[in-house]
Amino acid sequence: MTTVQTIHDASLCVGFDVLRYATIGGGTRNTLDDGVAATISGGGRNSVGANRATISGGWHNNIPNTGTSATISGGESHIAPGAWSVVAGGLGNNATGEGAAALGGGNHTVSGDYAVVAGGQANRAQGFYAAVAGGRFNTALASFAVIGGGDMNTVRQVYSTIGGGKGNRALQSYGTVGGGDGCTVSGAYGMVGGGWRNTASGQYGTVGGGKTNTASGGYAVASGGRANSAFGDYSTVGGGANNSAGSIFATASGGTYNSAFGYAATVGGGEGATVFGSYSVVSGGMWNSISGEWSSVVGGAWNTAKGRCVYELWNRRLGLACI
Repeated sequence: MTTVQTIHDASLCVGFDVLRYATIGGGTRNTLDDGVAATISGGGRNSVGANRATISGGWHNNIPNTGTSATISGGESHIAPGAWSVVAGGLGNNATGEGAAALGGGNHTVSGDYAVVAGGQANRAQGFYAAVAGGRFNTALASFAVIGGGDMNTVRQVYSTIGGGKGNRALQSYGTVGGGDGCTVSGAYGMVGGGWRNTASGQYGTVGGGKTNTASGGYAVASGGRANSAFGDYSTVGGGANNSAGSIFATASGGTYNSAFGYAATVGGGEGATVFGSYSVVSGGMWNSISGEWSSVVGGAWNTAKGRCVYELWNRRLGLACI
């Protein structure tokens, strides 16, 4: 073991760097450039230049003078310039944030203060207190952002979470994507459970799953199915395909090519139904339509229920159809 001698009288070292309580335990070509109580336990080509910093072993690891009390436990080609930062192992990890941690894997960048990347490949945690558990090419850009794993997922706003999947994005605060492929939450407090290319763009909007579904209204829900759209506030599409709920409190439960455009209008199922009247219902059937208020078509085909618009002024204020 090689120990740098403790120097008590700094006047004896004018013009020279002073290394106090610094230790190299062994290995080869290790360097203590500066730093009080700095330590290199072993390994090769490791370098420490900060106070109280430690490299336990490994190869070609570096703690520069900004990395006060930083630690590199092992591995290869790591750098820990953040004060109190930690690199536990792996290959080519970079912990630049204060208190940042790269626990394993390779080619991670942890630049947010107190951020963590636990493992995987080429993940980034840039926000304060951000965390990436694993996967690859995942990026947590905002403070308190979390990515569980998966591939090429991105969190851009605070307190948002992506559980996993591929190519998912959380673009607004408090958004959640559970998984899936190419899903996006762009409304605050929005949620997409999974599926393929689903989007929750309305505030508090929810898409449970399915394919290419959209919840763009505030508090809107598209539970599943394919190519469904809930764009009215508080609207709901239960499932099916190519259904739309386009007014406040409107519901399209299922079926295909059904549209509920009236205030609190409902389509139960079937095909091609259209409801423009407020509080009106088409239960099922094929190509049935309602333009009057408080009207209903139970089933059958090509049926039409028309009626006078009792609350015409109210409907106009809400932007609702009245035929």
